[in-house]
Amino acid sequence: LEGAPLVQFEKRLIEDAVLAANVEEQRILSNAIKEQNLRTRLDGFHDMLSENKEDSSNKVINLNTYLRYAVAACVAFLLLWGGFKYFNGTGSSQEQNEQLFAAHFAPDPGLPTTMSASDNYEFFNAMVSYKQGDYQKAIEVWETLIKEKPRNDTLNYFIGVAHLANNNEGEAISYLQWAAEYPESVFSKEVYHYLGLAHLKNGDKETAATALEKSELKKSGELLKKLSD
Repeated sequence: LEGAPLVQFEKRLIEDAVLAANVEEQRILSNAIKEQNLRTRLDGFHDMLSENKEDSSNKVINLNTYLRYAVAACVAFLLLWGGFKYFNGTGSSQEQNEQLFAAHFAPDPGLPTTMSASDNYEFFNAMVSYKQGDYQKAIEVWETLIKEKPRNDTLNYFIGVAHLANNNEGEAISYLQWAAEYPESVFSKEVYHYLGLAHLKNGDKETAATALEKSELKKSGELLKKLSD
């Protein structure tokens, strides 16, 4: 209501107590309806918040569960891998042997390749291959020559070192052991050094230490000290 009608209506409310009571009753009823609607909306909003909170909680729980399974899987894998390496002889001990070998092995520099003597031409020609890192080629020539001179300490020594440089420690040990039979050899100290390295690479630290003890080279003593640590 607006204007004159509103003025007249308010005048009647003052004069008519019954009408005034009815209007007040309608106002209270209307306010109650509005209040109830508001409560209903608030309850729905609270329910929605509770659901979202529960969903978030479930997501956190699911994430934590996933992380637990992931960690457990990683631990299981590491344990299996460690066991595999151990039972296949590639555990920490052998790895240390390999690391020590790699740190201390360097092929003998070889002999001067003058090739002045015709009867030694094949030997020194193979020495050139050896110095160039073609160990297999040198081995093939020297193993042919050693058939004629099986007790030659120089041939046994260099064939052994070449095999060791060519990652064949088993053959290296065989030839170096023969070379070690000649204590008067000019290579006697070097023979035991490389024999120790060959046994080390082969995983036999005790025999390696025994061979290194017989070498008077400084580098042999340094390696022996590390084996004892």
